[in-house]
Amino acid sequence: MNDEEFYFEGEIVRLDDWMRMHCVRVPDELALQMKESGHRRFLGTLNGMNINRAVQFRKEFGFIISIGTQILEKGNLKEGALVRVNLRPDPNPDHIDVIEE
Repeated sequence: MNDEEFYFEGEIVRLDDWMRMHCVRVPDELALQMKESGHRRFLGTLNGMNINRAVQFRKEFGFIISIGTQILEKGNLKEGALVRVNLRPDPNPDHIDVIEE
């Protein structure tokens, strides 16, 4: 893994506020490293499935990446599942895939 790759494990949780979405919390120290890298969007995998996400900050929860229903269904994942996330900077950050949920 080089300096521009980030790896962590986390639990899928559901936020039931106005956004009502599933997500994985990004450890604070790692999220700060990602922010300091100057990149705002990341490509990678979640349990081996390709993802393209931005790291978001939620005041009540911290740093997160959102997980759409297609990823949940494809990976047979539910709230509480532990996942492995690998991320690297997106070389084309202005292209945005709209998530399903």
